[in-house]
Amino acid sequence: MRGVARVLRVDLSLVAFHRLLPDAGKRGFGRTFRSPTLWEDMVKTITNCNMKWSGTVRMNMLLCNELGREAAFPTPKEVLAVGVDELKQRCKLGYRAQRVRRLALAVEKREGVTPLDLKWLEDESRTRLEVFKRVKDIYGFGNFAAHNVCQLLGHFDSFPYDSETARHFKEHHRVTKALKMNDLAKLAARHYSRYAPYQFLAYWFELWQGYEARRGTTSTRWSVCGDDLKGRSVLFDVSSKSLPPSSPSPSRTPKKRKPPPESSTPDGGKATEGANGRHRHSRRMTRSGSKISRRSRAVHR
Repeated sequence: MRGVARVLRVDLSLVAFHRLLPDAGKRGFGRTFRSPTLWEDMVKTITNCNMKWSGTVRMNMLLCNELGREAAFPTPKEVLAVGVDELKQRCKLGYRAQRVRRLALAVEKREGVTPLDLKWLEDESRTRLEVFKRVKDIYGFGNFAAHNVCQLLGHFDSFPYDSETARHFKEHHRVTKALKMNDLAKLAARHYSRYAPYQFLAYWFELWQGYEARRGTTSTRWSVCGDDLKGRSVLFDVSSKSLPPSSPSPSRTPKKRKPPPESSTPDGGKATEGANGRHRHSRRMTRSGSKISRRSRAVHR
């Protein structure tokens, strides 16, 4: 039950936030989901960096199915049971495999890495700056990742702004020119400063209103997956304009190939281009009222 309470942030008081943003209060908005453990939040933050949402979902699905006990999210020890190359191959983590494994080593306080005390990070007496600085010291955690961990720990004056922020400001705040990420972060920080110390929640409320306007009732459907990874998995981003399929197919349907183009040959037959780039042609001749097919091959270079 403790994990469920953490996911739902049941202990979070939203009274002050709803005073600053009454529209959010009318809808009871503010308890954004997180994982049952900080370890899981941090791994998912790594898989969310420089990756489309569908790719992030896929990597975490594979972590659960390939490494976790009974398809649960793997523990640090379960991650350490395999090497970096195996993480890359089985979970499709790419360069992130090294970062996930180094994080597991730190959490398990293994030799060769600086130990990481998750309880220290979760202590409510810690300031955002203290948490941010400690997380930034972890291998593979940059500004976005450190800010994201901060907001997951309840420091809503964090600024995990990324390309989705750029899209949002372009569509809803009339930012027409391309901005560098540092400039975008400064612009967003100024815009949401009126909601301090709940800037991140105000930002996400705006984002979600945009998703609802764009996607309607499907805005809550972040992913639709088959029963297993071998079946067809339909993953989509709620920020995209295209609607998801209403009922994903349980298995992949092979695509029908278009018939190859035809062209005339010197002898009046028809040439068909094969997969090997060569052409073959056929002629039909009639003898004694019956059709006899004679095929000859011609190589056209």
